[in-house]
Amino acid sequence: MPLTAQLGGARLVSVELTPEAFDALRGERALQMRCCEARAIPKRSVRGLPFFAHGARGEC
Repeated sequence: MPLTAQLGGARLVSVELTPEAFDALRGERALQMRCCEARAIPKRSVRGLPFFAHGARGEC
């Protein structure tokens, strides 16, 4: 469950963002995974933990 992503070269840590800031990332097409630069999708676990998921199956 990746907790980091990047947006415009800036590193984002999901658990450091306010709930409002994290929710505002939904639909942001420039959001990328740091591990492989695939599109990142902000999600919440069933327990409410914010995290980033791959938008499509990548190489990693």
